[in-house]
Amino acid sequence: MTYDVHPTELTDHARERGAQRRLSPAAVDYVLAYGESFRHGGADCYFLRRTDIPEDHRRYDQVARLERTLVVVNPENQIVTVYRAHRASHRRRLCRGSRD
Repeated sequence: MTYDVHPTELTDHARERGAQRRLSPAAVDYVLAYGESFRHGGADCYFLRRTDIPEDHRRYDQVARLERTLVVVNPENQIVTVYRAHRASHRRRLCRGSRD
C-alpha cells in the first residue's frame, strides 16, 4: 500500500514527539512516501526499512538516519506520533491494541 493522500495535520503529541526526536515534517513526509505501510490497532502505520530507501538516497545522512522510523496515522487522517524503533522487530510497538 502506498500513501496517496498525505495527512496535513499533526496532533500536538506528534508535533512534540517529532521535535524531541528531531524528526521534521519533511522527514515524516519521506517516511509516508517510502515506508512500508500496515494497518494495526485501528491505525495506519508507516515504517521505513533500509530496503524501502532508494539506493541513490542512502548516501544522504538525513535520509539514512530515517531508517526504522515509524509514523502512526489515526482514522481521522492525523499523524498521532512518530518514533524511531531501536530494532526492526519493534515497529509495531506503538500500533498494538485491538487486532484487525
